[in-house]
Amino acid sequence: MYRPSFLDPGGKTVFTAAIGLDPDVHQVRRCTTKEYYHLTGSTVYAKKLQQEKDTAGITAIESAIPSAKTARNTQFLRYVDYILANMDTLFAFYGFSTAKHWFNLYQGKQRAPDMMVNMLLNGGAKYNKKRFKKEEQKTIPT
Repeated sequence: MYRPSFLDPGGKTVFTAAIGLDPDVHQVRRCTTKEYYHLTGSTVYAKKLQQEKDTAGITAIESAIPSAKTARNTQFLRYVDYILANMDTLFAFYGFSTAKHWFNLYQGKQRAPDMMVNMLLNGGAKYNKKRFKKEEQKTIPT
């Protein structure tokens, strides 16, 4: 089946596509950057990480780090002293336990483009309301 599609990358959207040639009846499919980050799982992880940082007190440590970008020796030494003083706390928080989360983010980044292509070609639940309602009815126990 031949179905002409016109694709346009945008600023706030990863892509915007017009499906079909008829000016009256055609679909405009788009995937926003917000949807992309949701597909990768990074928004959920960022929220969880921020909560963990707040409870562990890492947010206060990270926000008080002096700038390393300086031409003054004294300012850079202040940065080095601060990092060395808090290094054990930071290493304890960012230890091997975060490796699983980083791997899951990597998997999400690998999976998201395939999901966006599927959304572009097949429409996905966002554009197929009838199919979405059928799947929803199957999952709801009566």
